[in-house]
This record gives sequence, C-alpha cells and structure tokens, in this order.
Amino acid sequence: MRSHINALLALGDDLLFQMADTGKPEGNPQRYAFLGAPNLREVTATISDERRDINDLVHITAAGVSARQVREMQDEITMAYDGAKPDVDGYDCHLERLYGSPLSRGGGITFTDTDTGPFYGVDTYRYTATPKV
Repeated sequence: MRSHINALLALGDDLLFQMADTGKPEGNPQRYAFLGAPNLREVTATISDERRDINDLVHITAAGVSARQVREMQDEITMAYDGAKPDVDGYDCHLERLYGSPLSRGGGITFTDTDTGPFYGVDTYRYTATPKV
C-alpha cells in the first residue's frame, strides 16, 4: 500500500507548505499539513478472494499560526486533492472531499518560537482505487 500513500503525498508537491506522512514534519515549520491515511484496506470478492479495489477514508490535517492561515491552506489542499486521480501503477484512483471539521487549536504541539499551539483543521476524503483490467 506504500505506493498509494506515496501517490497521495505527491499530490501535495506543488503546495506552498510541507506535506508530511502521518504527523508534524521535522523542524519547526510555521505551517504544514499531514496525511492521515489508514492501511487502505483492499475489498475482496467474498467467494474468490480476488483483489478488487480500495475504498477508504483519508484525513488531511492543515496546521498554522492563525485560523485564517489554516483556512487558506485548506483551500489550497482542496484544489490539489478534490477530484484528483493519484498515479499508482495498475490502479485507477480517485479522491473526493467529503467534509471538513471545525478549526481547533493546540493538539499537544507547540511552536518553539511562540510557545503556542497551532490552529488546525481536518478535511476528510474518500479514496478509491480499482485494479486496471
């Protein structure tokens, strides 16, 4: 499933902030986003156990020093991810934004130069990947 995670991360390559896998990136970035993807379960046929497709939820968390900054980041993320078709060999893939959560502050992380927690918001996407025939 690593190829799927890598393809999802690659969609964020052109964002103006760092996109990381499953947590705050190293260093002390003032704004960043991270992908929270489960193990992307494959749905199998009940009789043959033939691999069918992946249908799972992916969460993208945007974090920054202000609520305005996070909302702007979420807009950028939505433009890059909603309706995207990640490039994974052997699969037809699709992402669809389902909903976002209200913004929050804190989360047990602080910026070292301000000693305050970031504002953050989480958007949830449906990720589907069907093997090419």
